[in-house]
Amino acid sequence: KTPSIDTQSLGGTMNMVEAGNSLDALTTECGTVAYMAPELLEHLNITKHFTYATENLVLYTKSIDVYSFGLILWELCTEQILYEEFDDLREVKEYVLQGK
Repeated sequence: KTPSIDTQSLGGTMNMVEAGNSLDALTTECGTVAYMAPELLEHLNITKHFTYATENLVLYTKSIDVYSFGLILWELCTEQILYEEFDDLREVKEYVLQGK
């Protein structure tokens, strides 16, 4: 059986939270655009000077963290900078959302 976490000791409002692949709420305005998973990028507006979320919270699974970690591993293994050929974060967003 997967262990449970008692959130009362952490000041939480729920009695028990089951560990596993649960949905969590994420503040979409946090993070580095180049390392964001597509499911987060689709909720982000990027202008020349600002990046802001179209929604306050998005439900996600831990897979978005795995995606970001995979990009970091790719950079380490290839010794290349991710999306180095792009000058604008809007280009990065479109590239990722097109599945490239």
